[in-house]
Amino acid sequence: MIRLRFALACLLALAPAVLARPAGAEMLEDSTTVEAWKLPNGLQVRVRQVPGARSVAISLAYRAGSCLEPAALPDLAAVLAQVQFTAPVGSIPERTLAEMSSVRPLGWGVTTNPRLSLLTEVAAPDRFVGVLHEVAMRARGVQVSDSCLAHVVAAVRRDAGERRFGRAQAALYERVRDAALGMGEAQALERSRGRAFARLTRARADSLLKTYYVASNASLALVGDFSHLDVRALIEREFGPVAPGSPQPDPPAEPLAAATRVSVLNSMPGPASVVGIIAPAIEDSLHPAFYLSTLILGSWWGREHKDSAGFLDSHFQYSLLDEPELARFDAEIPAEHSTVSDQVQMWGDAMNEYAQLAVTADVRTVLRASVRWLIGGPLTPAQVKQAANTPTFLSTLATTTATRALWKGDAFWAAYLERFESARFGSNSFLGWLTAPEHQAVVVLKPRP
Repeated sequence: MIRLRFALACLLALAPAVLARPAGAEMLEDSTTVEAWKLPNGLQVRVRQVPGARSVAISLAYRAGSCLEPAALPDLAAVLAQVQFTAPVGSIPERTLAEMSSVRPLGWGVTTNPRLSLLTEVAAPDRFVGVLHEVAMRARGVQVSDSCLAHVVAAVRRDAGERRFGRAQAALYERVRDAALGMGEAQALERSRGRAFARLTRARADSLLKTYYVASNASLALVGDFSHLDVRALIEREFGPVAPGSPQPDPPAEPLAAATRVSVLNSMPGPASVVGIIAPAIEDSLHPAFYLSTLILGSWWGREHKDSAGFLDSHFQYSLLDEPELARFDAEIPAEHSTVSDQVQMWGDAMNEYAQLAVTADVRTVLRASVRWLIGGPLTPAQVKQAANTPTFLSTLATTTATRALWKGDAFWAAYLERFESARFGSNSFLGWLTAPEHQAVVVLKPRP
């Protein structure tokens, strides 16, 4: 009841302030507007106004990804992110991930990638002010408890085990990166057991949170319809008191190298393989063309495998903002052709076949339009409707906005988008790169005999 009264009071106080287009906001061709600024404590803020949106997404990104983990504490980034998201703060009690679907029925997320950890919550417009207050309270500092730390460590250990030793799709995804990092299967198994967390005390977790989960090491993205609010004043009031702390440097990309491996997974219904292509550095001026080319190849690859055995959910995965170093091409494979050399040959044959196809301007245009919003570009008319009516799409819009603000920054992504929009190539432009053994990590996953 107290939280409800607080939210109503804030709404009444802010209702007279109507800002259809705040000063300094940039209007995109899709009718959305984007505003960017930095608070005195160093927090990067991005607000994207989506007219008529039926929900609001709030995403906080912290430069606290897995690349910053000490070797002795693998998966520490995931533990810290979940503690920050679930620990008690002020009068707000501890919450568990299991209950989040009822606490935030429109959506939520706690994710980590090599560079960042992202905490996201989606709210209905009439609950936005109250939810934003809770998010800001957590940003000011949570109260790490022994019970919360124990619950989180147990959850992270279960998740790590399920990713590498559970469903085939996730196992392929994790194990090809493990192989490219030079991590043996025994080392991966030890990571999944999580026994190193016995050395993680409440005091150390609290100290690490106060180092990484601070304003100058974070970005905040809000996406929704804020036409009835002075959202800038609201953000500055709520997040201004967050401790500035010290910004952490962007970690260097983890060095990936060519590798091959045959692994066993008890739950496999049949053999499968993944070819991981190690990408050029994202700073390379050719990377935008490589990204677009790889998306086109992935679309073709998915169509080629859509009528296969069917126990894989998808056959192509490449996340520009989460893991631009590695593109993954999965396939169910026949038992009689389940060696690494078979897969290398299969991949080479497929690339030669693909190189004979014509990539038309229409194909490039459609794919560009489908993903340019991830890089900060405008939405298509269909995506504007999605943003207005689909909380999950709005949530992704918020997380990608927060990511770009903190990782590389607006100027980098504006230049990247310009190159992406103007990229021209044929289907064989990157054939040499895709077929070079030094750019391939190949994993075959088989059922236990």
